[in-house]
Amino acid sequence: MEGIGYRLDGSARSFRLSIRFPRFDGTPETRSVRLLLPEDLPAGPVPRIRRTPPGQRFPLVFAVHYELPEEEERTARYLERGWAVMTPVDIPAEALANIVDEDLRFQAAVLQVARRLPFLDPSRIALRGGSAGGFQTLMLSAHQAGLRCAVSHSGVVNMAHQFAYLLANQPFNDRYEAEVASGSPVPDIASYPIPVVKQIRDAFLPTGLALGVGVAGPLTGPGGPAEPVASPAVDFSATAWALHSPVTWAGALDAPLLLTHSTADLVVPLDPVTRRYAHPPDRDTLPGGFRIGLQDLIPDGPLSVPLEDILPERDFHVEVQAVRGVQGPLPVRFRPDCRVSLHIVDEGPVDRSCGHYRHPENGVLQDELFLAAHLGSAARPAALTGDKLRVLAQRFRGCHPVPAFRMPPAEAGLAAFPGTLTADRLDVLLGLLAALGALAGEPDPNRAGDERRGTAQAGYRRSLEWQATLEPAIQFLPPTLRECLEQAAGLARTCGEPDLAAQLEERGRSLPAP
Repeated sequence: MEGIGYRLDGSARSFRLSIRFPRFDGTPETRSVRLLLPEDLPAGPVPRIRRTPPGQRFPLVFAVHYELPEEEERTARYLERGWAVMTPVDIPAEALANIVDEDLRFQAAVLQVARRLPFLDPSRIALRGGSAGGFQTLMLSAHQAGLRCAVSHSGVVNMAHQFAYLLANQPFNDRYEAEVASGSPVPDIASYPIPVVKQIRDAFLPTGLALGVGVAGPLTGPGGPAEPVASPAVDFSATAWALHSPVTWAGALDAPLLLTHSTADLVVPLDPVTRRYAHPPDRDTLPGGFRIGLQDLIPDGPLSVPLEDILPERDFHVEVQAVRGVQGPLPVRFRPDCRVSLHIVDEGPVDRSCGHYRHPENGVLQDELFLAAHLGSAARPAALTGDKLRVLAQRFRGCHPVPAFRMPPAEAGLAAFPGTLTADRLDVLLGLLAALGALAGEPDPNRAGDERRGTAQAGYRRSLEWQATLEPAIQFLPPTLRECLEQAAGLARTCGEPDLAAQLEERGRSLPAP
């Protein structure tokens, strides 16, 4: 099965999806994802599944950034529930080290393709990711419409704090390296004063350089290693840090979102999410002068405010699970009707030995309970916000301020490939239509077809009201839902998707009179 810029190969229920997209320099790159379907398909070539009836399309869980192994237990649990699973494979090393440039654009390109595949339900797509994948999940969730829900495990919500924290504490490790370097073998990572800070800072230095760290090598302040400070070369008030921090886009997080975190997380500290539940660091194991607090490192400006304080109180629900010692996989706790649920595993304060969790076994959280609450429910129009419509308009016009979401025009040889402006315009409209319920693939026993389509039209009229608040330069929606479907159909034909175009045209013809 092929479309412009992608190819699907496989048999039974396991497929390899190759996606070609443009890098920032305009050259094409091909990366792959694995697609697992929850049941074996009839024997024969992949095109046999092109005309899957709408009621038989699979919900999709897209594991963002990191590979979710096929043999992992949670993959099996997802498939048992009837969900398709998509995950990156053969991930280039540079994609793991720089999470704000090409890799973030690739993840967006994957979603562009996923919405077009005829056997996946475009109204039931969920994202989940952890750590760097959690950061990308949050960024995608803020800039995509029509997602059913998203899960971010230990994800970075504030990139400025993340790097200020790493740079402020790296001098402890730099001094240690200087003391043991002369005539000594390279020390074991476990012997460093703060091992995790050493590992994460080195691994993600390309991300920092992309955002403007602007320095390399030891980072020490005038007080020396005993009183470490971030390098004066790093301006954490620069626009790039805000643009790549999910807290900046909190108003556009409209799909139900689950955040999970440990109080003992030394990789991605809890403080930028909430200050209420963070413990003081364990000073018995961490060096004097260790710094981790949000306002200590980012004392003023919009990035000095935790996510909990940015969102309205009604939209932020917190569950705290006290854990002392190893308890193994834990079921997540959340409120299904809340915009953002934060599940905190209280493992006490951070200490020198912690990673994301003091006890990694406690971090194997059973997020399928949250996913099931949303993927298993009937589609209902999303509560689109003005902020969400603004980012959609910026994407549609090719003027989004985040480089990864500002897609290049389709050039010769890359016409309408995923990751180009033409394909992104189609994706914006498909996401919006899915959010409104106009693309709901599953039958809804509680609503007749005409009532469901009428609800979609009402939601579209609300979107036009939001659009009226935008500056004229980025208004993009046509005056009716029918015309929006027709516009999406035209883009689908340009993108080499005639079946999708025909489906969109049929949806438009079936609409009741406004």
